[in-house]
Amino acid sequence: MPFALTCTCGARLEIDDKFAGQTITCPDCHQPLETRKAEAASRRTSGLALASIILALVGAFTIVGTVAAVLVGAIALLQIANKSDRLAGKGYAVGGILIGVIMTAGTLFAISSVELFGLTAMMSDAAWAGKLDFGGPLEVVRDPQGFAITRPSPHWGVYRLPPSRAIGDLNQSAWDDLLLVLPSDDAIVLCFAVPVNPNDDIDTCRERFERDFQHLEKVGLFNKSGRVFVRAATMNSKPSKKLPMPGNIDKVEMQIDKSAAGEDKRFLVHVVKSRGDNLMYVVIGGARRSRFPRLEGQIREVMDSFRLLPRNARPDW
Repeated sequence: MPFALTCTCGARLEIDDKFAGQTITCPDCHQPLETRKAEAASRRTSGLALASIILALVGAFTIVGTVAAVLVGAIALLQIANKSDRLAGKGYAVGGILIGVIMTAGTLFAISSVELFGLTAMMSDAAWAGKLDFGGPLEVVRDPQGFAITRPSPHWGVYRLPPSRAIGDLNQSAWDDLLLVLPSDDAIVLCFAVPVNPNDDIDTCRERFERDFQHLEKVGLFNKSGRVFVRAATMNSKPSKKLPMPGNIDKVEMQIDKSAAGEDKRFLVHVVKSRGDNLMYVVIGGARRSRFPRLEGQIREVMDSFRLLPRNARPDW
Protein backbone atom coordinates (compact mmCIF):
# COMPACT_ATOMS: atom_id res chain seq x y z
CA MET A 1 0.00 0.00 0.00
CA PRO A 2 1.52 3.42 -1.03
CA PHE A 3 2.36 5.93 1.71
CA ALA A 4 2.87 9.70 1.63
CA LEU A 5 6.29 11.37 2.17
CA THR A 6 7.24 15.07 2.11
CA CYS A 7 10.76 16.14 1.06
CA THR A 8 12.59 19.10 2.71
CA CYS A 9 12.14 20.98 -0.54
CA GLY A 10 8.38 20.83 -0.05
CA ALA A 11 7.67 18.19 -2.65
CA ARG A 12 4.96 15.72 -1.57
CA LEU A 13 5.51 12.21 -2.83
CA GLU A 14 3.47 9.01 -2.94
CA ILE A 15 5.89 6.15 -2.30
CA ASP A 16 5.14 2.51 -3.06
CA ASP A 17 5.50 0.37 0.07
CA LYS A 18 8.10 -1.80 -1.65
CA PHE A 19 10.56 1.14 -1.21
CA ALA A 20 9.84 1.41 2.50
CA GLY A 21 13.05 1.64 4.54
CA GLN A 22 15.17 2.54 1.51
CA THR A 23 16.88 5.76 0.32
CA ILE A 24 15.34 7.32 -2.77
CA THR A 25 16.07 10.48 -4.78
CA CYS A 26 13.61 13.38 -4.71
CA PRO A 27 12.49 14.01 -8.31
CA ASP A 28 12.35 17.80 -7.67
CA CYS A 29 15.54 18.63 -5.77
CA HIS A 30 17.43 15.42 -6.52
CA GLN A 31 18.46 15.11 -2.91
CA PRO A 32 18.59 11.69 -1.19
CA LEU A 33 15.47 11.02 0.83
CA GLU A 34 15.17 8.44 3.63
CA THR A 35 11.84 6.56 3.72
CA ARG A 36 10.39 5.13 6.91
CA LYS A 37 10.26 1.43 7.54
CA ALA A 38 7.02 -0.37 6.78
CA GLU A 39 4.64 -0.57 9.71
CA ALA A 40 3.74 -4.02 10.81
CA ALA A 41 0.33 -4.96 9.51
CA SER A 42 -2.31 -5.36 12.23
CA ARG A 43 -3.08 -9.01 13.07
CA ARG A 44 -6.21 -10.58 14.52
CA THR A 45 -6.29 -13.42 17.02
CA SER A 46 -7.15 -16.80 15.51
CA GLY A 47 -10.64 -17.94 16.44
CA LEU A 48 -9.45 -21.56 16.47
CA ALA A 49 -6.70 -20.70 18.95
CA LEU A 50 -9.27 -19.13 21.27
CA ALA A 51 -11.57 -22.12 20.78
CA SER A 52 -8.75 -24.47 21.76
CA ILE A 53 -8.08 -22.84 25.11
CA ILE A 54 -11.81 -22.55 25.85
CA LEU A 55 -12.43 -26.23 25.04
CA ALA A 56 -9.53 -27.27 27.26
CA LEU A 57 -10.85 -25.29 30.23
CA VAL A 58 -14.59 -25.86 29.84
CA GLY A 59 -14.25 -29.51 28.78
CA ALA A 60 -11.83 -30.49 31.55
CA PHE A 61 -12.31 -34.12 32.74
CA THR A 62 -14.66 -34.90 29.84
CA ILE A 63 -12.01 -36.46 27.55
CA VAL A 64 -14.09 -35.44 24.51
CA GLY A 65 -13.62 -31.75 25.28
CA THR A 66 -9.92 -32.03 26.03
CA VAL A 67 -9.17 -34.16 22.97
CA ALA A 68 -11.08 -31.63 20.84
CA ALA A 69 -8.96 -28.86 22.40
CA VAL A 70 -5.76 -30.61 21.27
CA LEU A 71 -7.03 -31.13 17.72
CA VAL A 72 -8.38 -27.59 17.34
CA GLY A 73 -5.16 -26.17 18.80
CA ALA A 74 -3.03 -28.10 16.30
CA ILE A 75 -5.15 -26.81 13.40
CA ALA A 76 -4.85 -23.27 14.79
CA LEU A 77 -1.04 -23.51 14.86
CA LEU A 78 -0.97 -24.60 11.21
CA GLN A 79 -3.31 -21.76 10.29
CA ILE A 80 -1.20 -19.19 12.13
CA ALA A 81 2.02 -20.51 10.56
CA ASN A 82 0.55 -20.12 7.07
CA LYS A 83 -0.82 -16.62 7.76
CA SER A 84 1.65 -15.25 10.28
CA ASP A 85 1.29 -11.73 8.88
CA ARG A 86 -2.44 -11.70 9.54
CA LEU A 87 -3.10 -14.12 12.42
CA ALA A 88 -1.96 -14.14 16.03
CA GLY A 89 -2.85 -16.33 19.02
CA LYS A 90 -0.07 -18.91 18.98
CA GLY A 91 0.09 -18.77 22.79
CA TYR A 92 -3.60 -19.58 23.10
CA ALA A 93 -3.25 -22.55 20.75
CA VAL A 94 -0.19 -23.93 22.57
CA GLY A 95 -1.92 -23.44 25.91
CA GLY A 96 -5.03 -25.26 24.69
CA ILE A 97 -2.93 -28.17 23.45
CA LEU A 98 -0.91 -28.47 26.67
CA ILE A 99 -3.95 -28.25 28.94
CA GLY A 100 -5.86 -30.68 26.72
CA VAL A 101 -3.07 -33.26 26.82
CA ILE A 102 -2.61 -32.94 30.59
CA MET A 103 -6.34 -33.10 31.37
CA THR A 104 -6.94 -36.04 29.00
CA ALA A 105 -4.10 -38.02 30.57
CA GLY A 106 -5.29 -37.09 34.06
CA THR A 107 -8.87 -38.13 33.37
CA LEU A 108 -7.83 -41.48 31.87
CA PHE A 109 -5.56 -42.12 34.85
CA ALA A 110 -8.35 -41.27 37.28
CA ILE A 111 -10.73 -43.67 35.54
CA SER A 112 -8.18 -46.50 35.56
CA SER A 113 -7.28 -45.75 39.17
CA VAL A 114 -10.81 -46.54 40.28
CA GLU A 115 -9.96 -50.21 39.67
CA LEU A 116 -6.22 -49.86 40.37
CA PHE A 117 -6.46 -48.45 43.88
CA GLY A 118 -9.50 -50.41 45.01
CA LEU A 119 -11.96 -47.55 44.77
CA THR A 120 -14.37 -49.83 42.94
CA ALA A 121 -14.42 -52.18 45.91
CA MET A 122 -15.15 -49.27 48.25
CA MET A 123 -18.01 -48.11 46.02
CA SER A 124 -19.40 -51.65 45.81
CA ASP A 125 -19.19 -52.16 49.57
CA ALA A 126 -21.06 -48.90 50.09
CA ALA A 127 -23.77 -49.86 47.59
CA TRP A 128 -24.41 -53.20 49.33
CA ALA A 129 -24.06 -51.84 52.89
CA GLY A 130 -26.89 -52.91 55.17
CA LYS A 131 -28.44 -55.18 52.54
CA LEU A 132 -26.53 -58.41 53.17
CA ASP A 133 -26.50 -61.02 55.93
CA PHE A 134 -23.10 -62.67 56.50
CA GLY A 135 -24.09 -64.82 59.49
CA GLY A 136 -25.54 -68.29 59.74
CA PRO A 137 -24.37 -71.54 58.11
CA LEU A 138 -22.59 -71.40 54.77
CA GLU A 139 -25.24 -73.60 53.14
CA VAL A 140 -28.40 -71.63 52.47
CA VAL A 141 -31.49 -73.84 52.29
CA ARG A 142 -34.65 -72.51 50.69
CA ASP A 143 -37.34 -75.08 51.50
CA PRO A 144 -40.24 -73.09 49.98
CA GLN A 145 -38.46 -72.91 46.64
CA GLY A 146 -36.98 -76.41 46.78
CA PHE A 147 -33.23 -75.80 46.54
CA ALA A 148 -30.06 -75.21 48.55
CA ILE A 149 -26.70 -73.62 47.73
CA THR A 150 -23.46 -73.11 49.65
CA ARG A 151 -21.43 -69.95 50.11
CA PRO A 152 -17.68 -70.60 49.66
CA SER A 153 -16.78 -68.31 52.58
CA PRO A 154 -18.37 -65.90 55.08
CA HIS A 155 -17.31 -63.06 52.77
CA TRP A 156 -20.31 -63.92 50.61
CA GLY A 157 -23.49 -62.39 52.00
CA VAL A 158 -27.15 -63.27 51.51
CA TYR A 159 -29.28 -60.42 50.18
CA ARG A 160 -32.03 -59.44 52.61
CA LEU A 161 -35.26 -58.51 50.90
CA PRO A 162 -36.76 -55.23 52.21
CA PRO A 163 -39.93 -55.71 54.32
CA SER A 164 -42.10 -54.67 51.36
CA ARG A 165 -40.65 -57.57 49.35
CA ALA A 166 -40.69 -60.27 52.00
CA ILE A 167 -40.74 -63.91 50.97
CA GLY A 168 -44.29 -65.03 50.44
CA ASP A 169 -45.49 -61.75 48.93
CA LEU A 170 -46.66 -62.98 45.55
CA ASN A 171 -47.18 -59.40 44.34
CA GLN A 172 -43.41 -58.84 44.32
CA SER A 173 -41.46 -60.01 41.26
CA ALA A 174 -38.42 -61.29 43.19
CA TRP A 175 -40.14 -62.87 46.23
CA ASP A 176 -38.60 -66.28 45.59
CA ASP A 177 -35.08 -65.21 44.55
CA LEU A 178 -31.95 -66.07 46.49
CA LEU A 179 -29.08 -63.65 45.89
CA LEU A 180 -25.54 -64.27 47.16
CA VAL A 181 -23.11 -61.35 46.93
CA LEU A 182 -19.34 -60.89 47.28
CA PRO A 183 -19.48 -57.12 47.85
CA SER A 184 -15.75 -56.41 47.64
CA ASP A 185 -15.80 -57.49 43.98
CA ASP A 186 -19.48 -56.93 43.23
CA ALA A 187 -19.81 -60.58 42.22
CA ILE A 188 -23.19 -62.28 42.51
CA VAL A 189 -24.88 -65.67 42.31
CA LEU A 190 -28.64 -65.48 41.78
CA CYS A 191 -30.99 -68.49 42.13
CA PHE A 192 -34.69 -68.71 41.35
CA ALA A 193 -37.35 -71.18 40.21
CA VAL A 194 -39.64 -70.75 37.19
CA PRO A 195 -42.90 -72.67 36.59
CA VAL A 196 -42.80 -74.65 33.33
CA ASN A 197 -44.69 -77.38 31.54
CA PRO A 198 -43.71 -80.74 33.09
CA ASN A 199 -43.13 -82.10 29.57
CA ASP A 200 -40.58 -79.37 28.67
CA ASP A 201 -37.09 -80.80 28.18
CA ILE A 202 -33.88 -79.02 29.20
CA ASP A 203 -33.34 -77.53 25.72
CA THR A 204 -36.79 -75.97 25.74
CA CYS A 205 -36.08 -74.51 29.19
CA ARG A 206 -32.73 -73.15 28.03
CA GLU A 207 -34.30 -71.47 25.00
CA ARG A 208 -36.95 -69.90 27.19
CA PHE A 209 -34.34 -68.50 29.57
CA GLU A 210 -32.24 -67.05 26.73
CA ARG A 211 -35.29 -65.20 25.42
CA ASP A 212 -36.17 -63.88 28.86
CA PHE A 213 -32.64 -62.89 29.93
CA GLN A 214 -32.48 -60.02 27.44
CA HIS A 215 -35.05 -58.16 29.55
CA LEU A 216 -34.53 -59.81 32.93
CA GLU A 217 -34.61 -57.15 35.66
CA LYS A 218 -33.75 -58.93 38.89
CA VAL A 219 -31.89 -57.43 41.82
CA GLY A 220 -28.13 -57.98 41.60
CA LEU A 221 -27.78 -58.33 37.86
CA PHE A 222 -27.43 -54.61 37.08
CA ASN A 223 -28.89 -52.86 40.11
CA LYS A 224 -28.64 -53.24 43.85
CA SER A 225 -31.83 -51.58 45.02
CA GLY A 226 -34.57 -53.44 43.20
CA ARG A 227 -36.07 -50.10 42.19
CA VAL A 228 -34.08 -49.40 39.01
CA PHE A 229 -35.42 -51.01 35.86
CA VAL A 230 -32.84 -51.80 33.20
CA ARG A 231 -34.44 -51.53 29.79
CA ALA A 232 -31.77 -51.07 27.09
CA ALA A 233 -29.29 -53.95 26.97
CA THR A 234 -27.01 -55.74 24.51
CA MET A 235 -26.29 -59.44 24.87
CA ASN A 236 -23.95 -62.03 23.39
CA SER A 237 -24.06 -65.71 24.37
CA LYS A 238 -21.73 -68.66 23.75
CA PRO A 239 -23.03 -72.10 22.74
CA SER A 240 -24.41 -74.06 25.68
CA LYS A 241 -23.23 -77.42 26.95
CA LYS A 242 -24.96 -80.11 28.97
CA LEU A 243 -23.41 -81.07 32.29
CA PRO A 244 -23.55 -84.57 33.82
CA MET A 245 -26.04 -84.91 36.67
CA PRO A 246 -27.26 -87.89 38.73
CA GLY A 247 -30.65 -89.55 38.24
CA ASN A 248 -33.25 -87.82 36.10
CA ILE A 249 -31.87 -84.30 36.57
CA ASP A 250 -30.69 -82.36 33.51
CA LYS A 251 -28.40 -79.34 33.60
CA VAL A 252 -27.16 -77.05 30.85
CA GLU A 253 -24.53 -74.30 31.09
CA MET A 254 -24.31 -71.04 29.13
CA GLN A 255 -21.95 -68.07 29.15
CA ILE A 256 -23.57 -64.73 28.43
CA ASP A 257 -22.03 -61.27 28.10
CA LYS A 258 -24.49 -58.49 28.73
CA SER A 259 -24.11 -54.71 28.83
CA ALA A 260 -26.69 -52.48 30.50
CA ALA A 261 -26.91 -49.48 32.82
CA GLY A 262 -23.35 -48.48 31.96
CA GLU A 263 -21.91 -51.85 33.06
CA ASP A 264 -20.38 -54.66 31.02
CA LYS A 265 -20.77 -58.03 32.75
CA ARG A 266 -20.16 -61.69 32.10
CA PHE A 267 -22.51 -64.37 33.46
CA LEU A 268 -22.36 -68.13 33.81
CA VAL A 269 -25.84 -69.62 33.75
CA HIS A 270 -26.99 -73.07 34.82
CA VAL A 271 -30.52 -74.18 33.94
CA VAL A 272 -31.55 -77.23 35.99
CA LYS A 273 -34.70 -79.37 35.65
CA SER A 274 -35.87 -82.78 36.79
CA ARG A 275 -37.62 -84.62 34.02
CA GLY A 276 -41.39 -84.43 34.52
CA ASP A 277 -41.07 -81.61 37.06
CA ASN A 278 -43.15 -78.44 36.76
CA LEU A 279 -40.23 -76.19 37.77
CA MET A 280 -36.99 -75.23 36.12
CA TYR A 281 -34.25 -73.71 38.27
CA VAL A 282 -31.90 -70.97 37.11
CA VAL A 283 -28.54 -70.24 38.74
CA ILE A 284 -26.74 -67.13 37.46
CA GLY A 285 -23.21 -66.18 38.54
CA GLY A 286 -21.60 -63.00 37.28
CA ALA A 287 -19.27 -60.05 37.65
CA ARG A 288 -17.81 -57.27 35.54
CA ARG A 289 -16.05 -58.73 32.52
CA SER A 290 -12.70 -57.23 33.55
CA ARG A 291 -12.86 -59.09 36.88
CA PHE A 292 -14.62 -62.28 35.81
CA PRO A 293 -11.47 -64.37 35.05
CA ARG A 294 -10.18 -63.74 38.58
CA LEU A 295 -13.55 -64.56 40.18
CA GLU A 296 -14.65 -67.44 37.97
CA GLY A 297 -13.31 -70.09 40.37
CA GLN A 298 -15.35 -68.78 43.31
CA ILE A 299 -18.44 -68.27 41.18
CA ARG A 300 -18.25 -71.83 39.84
CA GLU A 301 -17.75 -73.19 43.34
CA VAL A 302 -20.99 -71.56 44.47
CA MET A 303 -22.93 -72.59 41.38
CA ASP A 304 -21.71 -76.19 41.48
CA SER A 305 -22.93 -76.49 45.09
CA PHE A 306 -26.54 -75.90 44.00
CA ARG A 307 -28.74 -78.89 44.75
CA LEU A 308 -32.41 -79.71 44.53
CA LEU A 309 -34.28 -80.70 47.66
CA PRO A 310 -36.45 -83.83 47.76
CA ARG A 311 -39.66 -83.43 45.82
CA ASN A 312 -41.86 -83.41 48.95
CA ALA A 313 -39.99 -80.33 50.24
CA ARG A 314 -40.75 -78.29 47.13
CA PRO A 315 -43.88 -76.30 46.32
CA ASP A 316 -46.57 -77.66 44.01
CA TRP A 317 -46.88 -74.72 41.59
